Order: sequence, then C-alpha cells, then structure tokens
Amino acid sequence: MARKTPSNLRSGPHPHADTPREEASEPAEALPSYSDAELERSLSGLIGEDAAMDGSNVSIHIADGVAHLSGEVLTEGEVQRAAEIAASLPGITAVQNELVVKRGSQ
Repeated sequence: MARKTPSNLRSGPHPHADTPREEASEPAEALPSYSDAELERSLSGLIGEDAAMDGSNVSIHIADGVAHLSGEVLTEGEVQRAAEIAASLPGITAVQNELVVKRGSQ
C-alpha cells in the first residue's frame, strides 16, 4: 500500500467546495456579571467624567443591579444625561432617577 505524501494526494478543489455550508449556531456569550460595588464604582466614574454634566452632587447606590440616583444637578438635561449613562452600563437592570434640579440654577 502506497503511503500518502503531498505529491500523491489528489489535487484540485475540495469535493464539497461549491456546496454551501451551514454556519454553526453557537449560543450567545453570556454577559459577565458584576457586583453592585463594581457597578457603583463604574457608574460613579462615568458620571464624574462626563463633560455634559457636573456629577459632584450625584449620589449613586446600586442594589441588585438597580441604580438609584439622587442629589442635585444644575439642569434638567443633566437629570436625563445621568439616567442615560446609568441605563447604558452593562449590568444595570433598571434606573431609579431621583435627581432634582438645584433651585435657582436654570
């Protein structure tokens, strides 16, 4: 029996090269889970670094993935922006936004 070597292997296209292949459907990767403390630190950093708002008077508490925002901001836009930032953070399941606009600031 002849040993198969690169020189005596059949050349040409693979016999099934023109046959469409079904893509393997793999389950979607699960999002990593983060502790409430990790989420709190991340959200605090994101709000504090956001150029569109002053987050210095925003208090953040996260329990079971629910972000609780409280404190005072300068504009209604900052109230909305804080909620948007919180909602966009993976791991946050809901946002309770109790931020208020500081009197006399608008």
